[in-house]
Amino acid sequence: MLYTVLRAIVKPIVYLLFNIKFAGLENIRDKGGFVLCSNHRTLLDPVFILVGIKKRKLRFMAKQELFKNKLLAAFFKSVGAFPVNRGKGDMVAVKKAEEIVERNHILLIFPEGTRSKTGRLLRFKSGAAHIASDAGADIVPAAICYDGRLAFRKKITVCFGQPIKHEDIKLGENTRIEDSRKVSLLVKEKVAELLMANISAASKKACDKEDAE
Repeated sequence: MLYTVLRAIVKPIVYLLFNIKFAGLENIRDKGGFVLCSNHRTLLDPVFILVGIKKRKLRFMAKQELFKNKLLAAFFKSVGAFPVNRGKGDMVAVKKAEEIVERNHILLIFPEGTRSKTGRLLRFKSGAAHIASDAGADIVPAAICYDGRLAFRKKITVCFGQPIKHEDIKLGENTRIEDSRKVSLLVKEKVAELLMANISAASKKACDKEDAE
């Protein structure tokens, strides 16, 4: 209930502050659990995504430090967040993430694990691949696209790509690590395609130049 109320409050504020639009919403199905993987640039990224997804509640991991204050912890939990101890193999958080997907909810993950200061994609970690494989779920790639730094009335496009089917995400018992790396690379490629399709020509030239260097 609180999630719906907060979304109703936040949505007009986001539209007032930013020139935001959404693409590929047909890839966010109305039922069933899946893992939603997006690039990560600012603390507002979960807000940008939840504003676009109208009919369903998002669940997502947030660093454990944000839950130290009881009031803040109650707030974050009410909007779908749950704590994860980053960098320490938090299996409790991973198990909870799997249960969320198995219960037919949407799990939002930022596979880079931290915000990119330049906007260029960082290495994707393998957590999403493991969760999707163990939960028997699809992965839907997403991209928050804008040029330069976030600013007032910045043009932002939030794109949702076609699902990567769970049949292509299964990790073999004896090749689990190798397979998870391949899936992570595949997800990164799909997010990169969404980004490149929705940034300016100037930004594309800059990316090409950096790749050449």
